[in-house]
Amino acid sequence: MTLKMLRGGLAVGFMALILVIVAACGSDDPTPTPAQAPTATAVPDAAPTATSPPAGSTTTPPRPTVAPPTATPQPTATPDTSATDFFEGKTLRIYVPFDPGGGFDLYSRTVGKYLGDYLPISRTVVANRSGAGGMTLANELFNRIEPDGLTFAMLSGNLITRQMVEDPAVRYDFQEFGWLGAVTSRFYTCFVSSRIGINTFEELINAPEPVFFGTSPANRYALDLLKAGFGANIEVVAGYGGGSAETLVVLEQGEIDGDCNDWSVVASRRPAWLTSGEVVPLIQTTPNIHNDLLPGMRNLNDVKDMFVRPELYPVFEAVSLQDVFQYGFTAPPGVEPGVLEVLRAGWWNVVNDERFIADMAAVARPVTPVRPELVLDSVVTSLTLDAQTYKLLREYIN
Repeated sequence: MTLKMLRGGLAVGFMALILVIVAACGSDDPTPTPAQAPTATAVPDAAPTATSPPAGSTTTPPRPTVAPPTATPQPTATPDTSATDFFEGKTLRIYVPFDPGGGFDLYSRTVGKYLGDYLPISRTVVANRSGAGGMTLANELFNRIEPDGLTFAMLSGNLITRQMVEDPAVRYDFQEFGWLGAVTSRFYTCFVSSRIGINTFEELINAPEPVFFGTSPANRYALDLLKAGFGANIEVVAGYGGGSAETLVVLEQGEIDGDCNDWSVVASRRPAWLTSGEVVPLIQTTPNIHNDLLPGMRNLNDVKDMFVRPELYPVFEAVSLQDVFQYGFTAPPGVEPGVLEVLRAGWWNVVNDERFIADMAAVARPVTPVRPELVLDSVVTSLTLDAQTYKLLREYIN
């Protein structure tokens, strides 16, 4: 799929439907549709401590990465000295696709806090550029922001779905971005209230009475796929436009029986649930990756043989691959390769820095860094599906 194909456009009616999908789907950041003027904040460099790595170092031992099983992590190339000198005394700018205060904002500002320990920059400025569920920033990063090596952004991985269905509003190609990596993956997990007495995924599928799951109208396709693919006895209640914040509340109130959500969001908003037994996690729909918060939890690939409609498995897998790079960082296309490698190395060392990890743990945000080549591997897989899978994908998103 090429950018030219994307710009071919679809019918106006289909455009109106798809425009709302990402704004309500997959992000824990409530995002208004209208674009707003950037809100810029300078992030001072962290003061080095006795255990801080030296400025410019690229030798911090990497933490385990999260990746599709077909990809093999490779070490980041050692940047050349001239490319490193390019950053001397300059200002880096990080754009965030949602308003201040959410997960994307926290990750971006904390990355900016430590970049000066690994790149010889003078400062980092973080600016919020919200609009259209993150599409405003993605389109601008691809087409308007100068690929000067001094600007990068955090993008929501679920924006790739809009490229997959050829949304005419898309003006970007995920395959052409200069990916730095992803700070973590999204561990999308389906769980139920303990009051209904269901303790396994098999019990959910074979429940004698319907189990009511809540979701936003735009995100119901994921639950529709779950119901159709496994023959699960669930009913989808798709009236919760407030997203995860609303569905967690109505689950507590007994209005619904279950929810599917990023488990790190559950951990940050309802930390007591991790140990109280108030909810029972049943299955992680993100394929091929494992969440330290739920050791031993089966994922989509582990229950592949339970699909009653096997033709839907590649559709479910395709829409779930975006979870691998949901919290991705990227530069615009066209950054000089040597400069991009320096930027990648600095970013990679930040997200593996124990201070960064501790800061994010303090706000219940996971850090499981994903290498840029593994992000690109997932992107390419998502955008090279066979015709039948694309057909089914569009049917369920409709």
